[in-house]
Amino acid sequence: MNETKTQGALVTAAYRKAQGMTYRAFADALNAHLVNTSVTHATVQNWEKGCTDPSTDFLLTCLVVYTDWRADWSVECLCAKLPDVFAPAIDHRMVLLTSRVVAMESISRGE
Repeated sequence: MNETKTQGALVTAAYRKAQGMTYRAFADALNAHLVNTSVTHATVQNWEKGCTDPSTDFLLTCLVVYTDWRADWSVECLCAKLPDVFAPAIDHRMVLLTSRVVAMESISRGE
């Protein structure tokens, strides 16, 4: 297990516990309002064990769609997973705003 996976596992565990959620409830909350997602309780368990990480695409989707703790979780996971791209000290609200602007521009261009 590498350092990045260890940090990502800690982030997921911390957010799940802070929300007072079971693995299943956490998975359901992440799947809410998303199409074609398949996060299960086993997926969340594997993330917390460090066996796997949430995909970058999934984390970016959460960042764009949600404005609550799920967006915060996705930013922290992205910082852990790709520290050279997402520096831990970034203002995650700015990242969220920028991500939404980019997504909206892509939609308006028909991409």
